[in-house]
Amino acid sequence: MALAASRGLTLATDDLAARSLAEGEGVSLTGTLGVLVALVRDNALSLPEADAMLEAMIERRYRSPVDKLDDLI
Repeated sequence: MALAASRGLTLATDDLAARSLAEGEGVSLTGTLGVLVALVRDNALSLPEADAMLEAMIERRYRSPVDKLDDLI
C-alpha cells in the first residue's frame, strides 16, 4: 500500500481491511474482478478466457458477486 500511495499507483486487493485503509488514504483501488476486466479491455485476455479463469477461481472458493464478466465489460 505504501508503494501505491507514494507512486500514485493502483492497489489491487480483495482484502476488506486493506481496502478500507487504502480508501482512507486516498489510494486508487481495484480487485480481482477489476484486474480481469482490465486484461480483457487491454486485449491481453479474451472475454471467454477471463470467464474461464473466473469460473476456475469460483470452483476454488473465490467469492465473486458475478458468475461471468459480461456485465462488467
